[in-house]
Amino acid sequence: HDLALDEHQKTLDKAVKFTLGDFTGQTTEWMAVRALLEQEFGGQQESASLKLLLNSQHEDGGWGWDTGHPSDALATGIALYALSRSKGEFVKPVKKAHDFLIRTQTEKGHWIVPGTKQVRNNKPGATSNYWGTCWAVIGLVSTQPK
Repeated sequence: HDLALDEHQKTLDKAVKFTLGDFTGQTTEWMAVRALLEQEFGGQQESASLKLLLNSQHEDGGWGWDTGHPSDALATGIALYALSRSKGEFVKPVKKAHDFLIRTQTEKGHWIVPGTKQVRNNKPGATSNYWGTCWAVIGLVSTQPK
């Protein structure tokens, strides 16, 4: 019997219980994680969090760090990844998100993403651009047309 495996499972169980509990975050990443977990552990075809995620897509096709922030590549990539792992067809929101990412990609191939920390004062930085680009690519790869 593997003690590390037991500890891994206990850690996962506690995290899932917390994430699916009463606490509700307002960020795209929180809605995405909850949607993934509700489907994986709750057996829900279309979860409440997935509906919230879909309803928080902005008119420009992207998602913001939270519902009150402008669209950015990081949040849009996370949302796309969650949609790719969800059961169901999301052709229209995925197309809108792809269009957003295509429009906002720089000539060099990366995305400019404002930082969310107060000290960054909503200005782009190396870390936010890096994470935004990583998640934009993950979102695009996970939802690329077949």
